[in-house]
Amino acid sequence: MPPNIAVLNWVRESGIGNWELGIGNWESGIGNRESGIGNRESGIGNRESGIGNRESGIGNREKLLYS
Repeated sequence: MPPNIAVLNWVRESGIGNWELGIGNWESGIGNRESGIGNRESGIGNRESGIGNRESGIGNREKLLYS
């Protein structure tokens, strides 16, 4: 029976370690939220590029008219 008690103690200690790692993951989650803000800013840039694509589309229509 003593070995079983030792295993239970080891599992409990490991459980504490996992809980600490869980805090680290939560902190990383905050970092991911900040990165998400950066992604939103990049999304605005993509919208501007989309306007450029529309202008190119007008150029393509003019070429079709000349054809």
